[in-house]
Amino acid sequence: MDAGLGLRLALLAVAALWRWGGAAAAAPEVYTNTWAVRIAGGDGEADRVARKHGFINHGNVGPTTL
Repeated sequence: MDAGLGLRLALLAVAALWRWGGAAAAAPEVYTNTWAVRIAGGDGEADRVARKHGFINHGNVGPTTL
């Protein structure tokens, strides 16, 4: 393999990694599965725990008498 071909292949590999390898890191938001948890302490405590872990509390999802 001559030096020119090796250099072109290396540049092609770098370009491919730059184009497709960085796509996941550039994603603006990450979505997770839906979660439901029981939090003692009311809505305020549920909001605090959700924020602490990077989530948003969307309120009750079922009967509150469980």
